[in-house]
Amino acid sequence: MAASIEQARREVAALRPKDAGSNRLEIASNELDAIVSTTERASFDILQSAERLMDIGNRLRQSGGRDDICDAMEAEVMSIFTACSFQDLTGQRTSKVVNALRYVEQRVSAMLSIWNLEGVEGVQAAADTRPDAHLLGGPRSDGVNQDDVDALMSGATIIQTPTPAPAAETAKPAPAAARPVPLDQSAIDNLFD
Repeated sequence: MAASIEQARREVAALRPKDAGSNRLEIASNELDAIVSTTERASFDILQSAERLMDIGNRLRQSGGRDDICDAMEAEVMSIFTACSFQDLTGQRTSKVVNALRYVEQRVSAMLSIWNLEGVEGVQAAADTRPDAHLLGGPRSDGVNQDDVDALMSGATIIQTPTPAPAAETAKPAPAAARPVPLDQSAIDNLFD
């Protein structure tokens, strides 16, 4: 029984990172919070654009536009409204996961404190050997470069540019980042052939 207790102490101590900035549970919670925030912001922008399209359709109808086209446009806008309801549901579910992670983090901290493991040295967390471990860092929290988005929206295409490899020694190289390149009209036409 003493060996089991000692093994449990070592496992719990391994959960506590050497430096405060590498707490896996806190990082996971923060990343999930960022996902909720980003999808909420994107959904809001999509819904605002859909509302503007609805207004444009109404003005088109009032100015004598064809009813069949106005009806089709209105139906598509309503589909956008319906599709964006995902954000509220996923946001609620993700918030529940974040709360669960924070609860586990609090319980682990309490166990470390009870067992006086705050200052335990020499206990290493097991290396993450999953094949996708190098992907788990996710995107930077500061989001996509607005210049890249603007270039893409103004008719640019994306080409691959190399990015630095992940910091972990066992990590596979990350996919290359994309950079926009302007398209001419024939290149755009070829997309639809």
